[in-house]
Parts: sequence; C-alpha cells; structure tokens
Amino acid sequence: MIAGVEASTIELLRPLAQGAHAEILAARSRVDGAPLLIKRLNAGLAEYGEDFVDELVLGIMRRRWPEDSAWLAPRSSVRDGAWRMIVLPWIEAAPLAVLLCAGALPAAAVADLGVQLIDALAALARVEPGAIYGELTPAHVLIDRRGQVRIQAACLAPLIHRGQTRYCRGILAVSLPEMDHWPPERVRGKAEDLRGDLYGAGLLLWRALGAPRPFAGDGTFARLQAKLAGDLPRLGSVAPGTPATLVVAIESMLARDPAARPDIIRAARDHLGLAPEASGGREELARRATAQLDASAR
Repeated sequence: MIAGVEASTIELLRPLAQGAHAEILAARSRVDGAPLLIKRLNAGLAEYGEDFVDELVLGIMRRRWPEDSAWLAPRSSVRDGAWRMIVLPWIEAAPLAVLLCAGALPAAAVADLGVQLIDALAALARVEPGAIYGELTPAHVLIDRRGQVRIQAACLAPLIHRGQTRYCRGILAVSLPEMDHWPPERVRGKAEDLRGDLYGAGLLLWRALGAPRPFAGDGTFARLQAKLAGDLPRLGSVAPGTPATLVVAIESMLARDPAARPDIIRAARDHLGLAPEASGGREELARRATAQLDASAR
C-alpha cells in the first residue's frame, strides 16, 4: 500500500500544465484551506498494471530529494478511483514550456537558467550519488515570480532504465512524446547517471534560445537515430548572436559520449563559465513568468 491522504480532503481547482504522463493542478486542502500543487498521473498508466503505477508513485515518494533546493519534494500521495495523485508544496509558478511559447529567451536568461539547472542537478548528486532524474523537459521545469527554477518530482526514468519486460510496452507508449529529450545512452539501453540529465539540461537551453531541433527527422524515431549517428549542428550557426561562452557550455553538455560531458559536481563550481553571461537573466525569467501568471489569473 502507498501511504497517502484521503481524496475527499483535497479540492481540485484548475489545471496549470499538461504533460505526457501527468497534469499539474492547483488545489486546496478542505481541512485547513492551505493551497496545494497536485501532480495527477495519466489514468492510462493504470492499463499497464497496478504494480507499474505503485512502483512509479513509490519511486517519487521514496527518492531522497534535496532540501532547500530547486526540487519540489512530494508531501504525500492520493488515491481517487483510477487516479493517482502526488501532493507537492504549493508554489505560484509557470512551466517553462508555457514561457517559451512567448518566444526565445535572451542569452542572459538562458545562461541563468543553465546555472540554476546545474545547481539543481549537483544538489541531487550530493544527496544521492548515481541518481537518475530523466524527466528534465520544459513541462517539468517551473519558473516562479522571482525567476527561480523549481523542478517537479518525477521518477519514470528508473523504470525505463530497468527495462523490465512487463513494463516495456507501457513505458514506450507513455514516454514517446518526451523521447526527444532522452540522452543517447538511454536510447542505446546503456547505464545512466546524472550526466544524462545534464544532456537534458543542454537540450532545454538549446530550445530556450529558439534554435531549431538539433536532430532533425520526420518522426521521433528518425530524430533518435539522428541523435545516435548524426553530427550536432554548430549552435552558433543555428542561433546567431549567442555568446561564445554559452555556445561552448551547451555543446559540452550535449556531447554524445557521457564521459565527454562535464562532471556535474565540478560543473557546479564554475557553472561552465555561464555565471558572467547570466547578468540580468534572473530578472528576465521573473518578468516573463509574472506576465504569464498574471495573464492566466484574469
């Protein structure tokens, strides 16, 4: 059994974001009126067995999420018929995916985003060496009114990494929309660590600059094949005007061989040289998040 709270004690208010595997909703406690953030798993996940969903929820609940960091550690779980929900601390924030709908971020904001993502991954590495997050997509990264990054708790990647036969069909079916963010080692079925998440962070920064997909193809699997065999385009060519330091940092994060990527703890010491480029970037992230939050409240 999964320890949790009664569904009747939570009132769901409005959707905030929709992802491939779950949606995020604003909610409040019927007990004390406190605001809550709810991660409601896609009911279709139940088609792959109760044990699959139980292990997914247990993975989220049992992970040693770093305290006082960007990670939104879950507080409890909820069962409500076919729905499974994770209760997260309330924050007023906008998904990065929504912010990017307004257009590319300026280089300073992208650099600041990179600094914050590197710090978050390093915090996870310090608490749980060898950890995998694996869900670092624009839907999982939230930006609050101060421009600070917050990352939703997720734990699908370890199930994918384990590759248990009974889960394979279900995992591929529910993960396909996010496979563009997979590192090459996962596509190959190789061992993973947080260098794969550093690769995911590099893809986020590439996307935030407004650059075209680094690996082209008519469909997901064609793009994955290009990721394994094609050459990474020169970022300076597809996003002209990007500062050289930012280009070098992102391209190092996107090295095909994980051994060629920076060590995450060492990367956090110098932020791959991004800190000087990030001047004023936090303010731009805050401005864009505030504009989105104010617009959604009307």
